[in-house]
Amino acid sequence: VSDAEFTVYPNPARDMIMIEHHAIHHGNVQMNITDSQGKVVWSRDFNEPGSSNLQRFDIASQSSILHGVYFVSVISEHGVETKPIVIIK
Repeated sequence: VSDAEFTVYPNPARDMIMIEHHAIHHGNVQMNITDSQGKVVWSRDFNEPGSSNLQRFDIASQSSILHGVYFVSVISEHGVETKPIVIIK
């Protein structure tokens, strides 16, 4: 089990996505959403070790987020986990 374990839903998504990470270590956790060309379109940092964090990302309000495949990454000092998500607009 990765220290950067997380779930992202719904997939595919239209208006919003939920990202829930389960940080089980002490340290900083960063969440990124990148497009298919590797451009970061959203990023957040968290400093709450040992906690479960649920983040809502409002796709509808982001003009830079278009129809297509994006990648959600959770990055910690112990690893990176990345999952694809399909955005339908």
